[in-house]
This record gives sequence, structure tokens and C-alpha cells, in this order.
Amino acid sequence: MKQITFIRVLLPVIVTLLLFSCASDEEKTPSVEVELANRAFDLSEEVKESFIKGDSEALRRLCSKNLYNKLSSKMDELSGWKIDFKMRWVDIDEEGTIHMYISWKRDPGREEENIETSGLALFVIKEDLFIVEKIMRENPFLL
Repeated sequence: MKQITFIRVLLPVIVTLLLFSCASDEEKTPSVEVELANRAFDLSEEVKESFIKGDSEALRRLCSKNLYNKLSSKMDELSGWKIDFKMRWVDIDEEGTIHMYISWKRDPGREEENIETSGLALFVIKEDLFIVEKIMRENPFLL
């Protein structure tokens, strides 16, 4: 009898209280680090799109001079390829340098070249200029 009372009366009350205690109209704002990480990932996506489209002016604006020179020499080789990025980890140091690890997957987009490659790249971004300073580890644009 005690079990039936518990199931019929107390259990619905407990579930209702739990549901209302978890619901909140409070909107939480993301921290500065989260906003900076999202902005850095958007920058990497812009670099990718500029590279694939062959937009050298946009690429020059988004990258350091050394990185631009490396990427612009390979821009024509990867036209028509598809590259997917996924952010994996972001470190922000005291000097304002953002180290963003991105896993990538590259598909040639042509049936005759079924060479799909993938890897993990490290994008180094200077916060003050907010440009990609260099790409380390496995650069998806230069392999």
C-alpha cells in the first residue's frame, strides 16, 4: 500500500518539482573566451573559403604575409576540392595568442581522384591583429 501511495502521489510531485526547478528564463551570456574561440573559428572558415574560391585579396587580409605567400602558391592546385573543419580545442595564452586545433577532412570532389585525406591542424592567431599567423602540424591547404 505504501508503494502505491508513493507511485501515485509523491512521484508525480517530485517529477513536477524537478521539471520546474530546471526550467529558467535566464539567458546566459557566453564568456569572453568562448566568444573569442567562436570568432577564431569563423576566421579559419573565412580563410578556407577564400582559399577554395581563389580570392587572393581576402586571403591576404586574413593571413600573415608569410602564410599568404605559402597558401597563394598552392591555391590553384586545390580548386574544386571540399574541405570540412571541426574545432577541437582552443588555448588562449597571456600574450593574446590563440592556438586553435582543427580537425579537417579534404575530399577532392572529382571521381577520378578518390584521395580523401584528413588531419589535425593548429591555427595560430594573434588576437591584436586577428589574423592567422601560421598553420602548424598538418596544414590542410599544403598537403
